[in-house]
Amino acid sequence: MHITPRQREVLRLLADGLAEKEIARKLGISRNTVKLHVRNISLALIARSRTHAVALALRNRIID
Repeated sequence: MHITPRQREVLRLLADGLAEKEIARKLGISRNTVKLHVRNISLALIARSRTHAVALALRNRIID
């Protein structure tokens, strides 16, 4: 399970409850790029949803 540093940033912001639009604005990237990161995170973690991805990332100490 490989998560890039940028994907970790996205995960942290998801964990903080930010929406895709807010994450895009905060990181200076497009909303489509955020969606792509979330998709790739979910695939890497074998997550069923964004919430599940955040839970797995916290459980596996990918984010704190």
